[in-house]
Amino acid sequence: MNTEQKKPAGKGIKWLKEILLLLGMIALSAGIAFILTHFQQYFNVELRNFGWVAYLAVFLANLLSSATILIPAPGVAFTIAAATVFDPAFVAIAAV
Repeated sequence: MNTEQKKPAGKGIKWLKEILLLLGMIALSAGIAFILTHFQQYFNVELRNFGWVAYLAVFLANLLSSATILIPAPGVAFTIAAATVFDPAFVAIAAV
């Protein structure tokens, strides 16, 4: 008799999907950062001129971060990054 147990075929595919999803999210984040950096340099735009949009973006990022259960969203990292450029007190108010 064969005493060896066979592994389910779907287990390896599950890990592959998760790794591809993680790599896709990293590539998407890097692509957005690259596009925004070149947009800022090409048009010679100061980020501080768009403070009102940044506070709204911090609020929405934290709202989405709090609403996700399965996919972790980088709400805290976004808030910290915004606080380095804009007024930290207003960023903290927008994050709450």
